[in-house]
Amino acid sequence: MHPPIPASLRLGAVVLGAVLAAPLASAQYTYGRYLEPPDGSILQGMGQFWGPSTDNQQYLDALAPYGEGVMPGHDMFIVNIAPSAIDDGHFGPFDAHAQTVLLSQLKESADAQRIPHVAISFLNYNAHFLPGMGQHKPTAHDIDVADDDAPMHDFMLNQITLVGQTLAAFGQPVFVRIGLEFNNPSVVDGAEGYHAFYFPIAYRKTVKALEAAGAERCAYIWCWQASAPTTYADVDPVTGLAAWYPGDEYVDWFGLDIFNRNQFTTLPSPIYPLAASQLPDVEQFLAFAENRSRPVFVAESACVDYDIVAGDANDSLVNWFLPFFTFLADHPSIKAVTYISHDWTGGSGGAPLWKDSRIANSSQVTFAWAHAMGLSAFIGKRSGPFLNGYDGWWGLGNSLPGAKGDPLLRGFGALHPGQPVTLELTNAKPHTLAALFVGFSAIDLPFKGGVMVPKPEIVVDGLHTDETGHLTLMTTWPDQVPSGFRTYYQCWIADATQPLGLAASNGLLGESL
Repeated sequence: MHPPIPASLRLGAVVLGAVLAAPLASAQYTYGRYLEPPDGSILQGMGQFWGPSTDNQQYLDALAPYGEGVMPGHDMFIVNIAPSAIDDGHFGPFDAHAQTVLLSQLKESADAQRIPHVAISFLNYNAHFLPGMGQHKPTAHDIDVADDDAPMHDFMLNQITLVGQTLAAFGQPVFVRIGLEFNNPSVVDGAEGYHAFYFPIAYRKTVKALEAAGAERCAYIWCWQASAPTTYADVDPVTGLAAWYPGDEYVDWFGLDIFNRNQFTTLPSPIYPLAASQLPDVEQFLAFAENRSRPVFVAESACVDYDIVAGDANDSLVNWFLPFFTFLADHPSIKAVTYISHDWTGGSGGAPLWKDSRIANSSQVTFAWAHAMGLSAFIGKRSGPFLNGYDGWWGLGNSLPGAKGDPLLRGFGALHPGQPVTLELTNAKPHTLAALFVGFSAIDLPFKGGVMVPKPEIVVDGLHTDETGHLTLMTTWPDQVPSGFRTYYQCWIADATQPLGLAASNGLLGESL
């Protein structure tokens, strides 16, 4: 039974819903990047503290009464690549035991129908954590990865290779965030943070090492923290080398970590009242992502400005959560978000003034959060097949609207030899003829008022939509199809509402795994 919720807080939840309400859109993918959700939806997930009775389990337990529709669709694990052991429970160095633990975590995530988010750090926390000080005193080892002549280079690359072998053994899609917050000043205070011009080299070598180890299903995230300097796009005017950005070839997503309210609004943070709003800096970063045609992943977020307490006595719902959801709604390039439900008091996150952000502390906040996660703007558990490229299916756009709007063609089922696969057409005109065009290349040429995406090699005609405008085709993926083989699909539908009598679905690419 759900806890009783006062009418005022029910209204607050409705306000959250009004902010984020949006239809689960078509198979159009704004940026066409790996694991990108369909337009109009945000993949929601959690991080990053695991174990019995720990934060993630408390978070899941708090949401469970509201049904599986609100459960997270991804979860974060931090992996440290470092020359020596560290003291805060993360890996470092990454050895055979760490491989076993990580693979177990990845499988547990997949069993729960979530997509793992593996965050790879090169920080060696070589001093004990200082309670109340908010300092780990880390030392960055990106130079050891970047510089072939560095004393620890081979050791570090071997650890990255072990991570890649673990991801390859897992064999399913994974978000991989390399370096976490690459130029975060909090790790430079009394320590040694990542190094401009070396970091992008380390990032690129990490991608190459993971792929060489067989990790082929990774969506790579390049992540900036909102309080960090806005030097992420800096380029040396003489050499043309980038200070921080590793290059489009190595980046699928831009990552953004936001915690304090002044980072995503013009309002002050109550724990840092003199700090200026960093929203202009965040807007600038989002513009950079848009310029590079990359979706944005809010890789870490938490209500650190207010203790979440019973009854929402601190008004965290109105003062942090509502502005946070408003920020997400105002920035459609944000396509994924992580909330970290954790008690940060005592400086456990590197900031001594941060508060307790566990939603389970308040049934009212839990109710509002669950209500928001249940909206069509968010997708969570079991969302993998809807993400671009997840099972080898890639949405290509170029639909031509008909009687019900844009017809939607999706593929389901992993494109492995011998596996069942399904093509599903929805949102088409009911009770009408349709034809499926199949090709082995794309031509994207004008056709009947729209765009013909495949070069037609095979035409399956005489198909009929049902009373809902739905059509399903099922088959088995052939055994002899090699990995990487591409086929292109598009449905054209008889529809008198169009001037030329035809509507068309989006194009669809199937790439054998």
